[in-house]
Amino acid sequence: MASSPNDAKRLITKYLSLLRDHVEKQISNRFEGRGIDSRDIAREYMITVPAVWPELAQEATRICAKEAGMACSVPVEIMTEPEAAGIYALRHMSCEEGLGVDDTFVICDAGGG
Repeated sequence: MASSPNDAKRLITKYLSLLRDHVEKQISNRFEGRGIDSRDIAREYMITVPAVWPELAQEATRICAKEAGMACSVPVEIMTEPEAAGIYALRHMSCEEGLGVDDTFVICDAGGG
């Protein structure tokens, strides 16, 4: 039996909901017994997707994440994997390697796409 796009969206929403529940539990456990109510800690969700995903697929993912409860206080951000890697590398390198204004570096996304 062929699956429909609605089946895929339902499954993705369920997966993201379970992932959110797991994250919530981990955060709650982390602050348990410290006098901090983990529900008071702001959450922002960012999902990385392959660079080749079209905008339509990214928007569908954003909608599923919202339906999974990931967009309580701020919208879910969708970022391509190379962009996320670049931001991470830039932050890491600027601290560890002392990168500054006008320094140049190259990031190579050698993924399987």
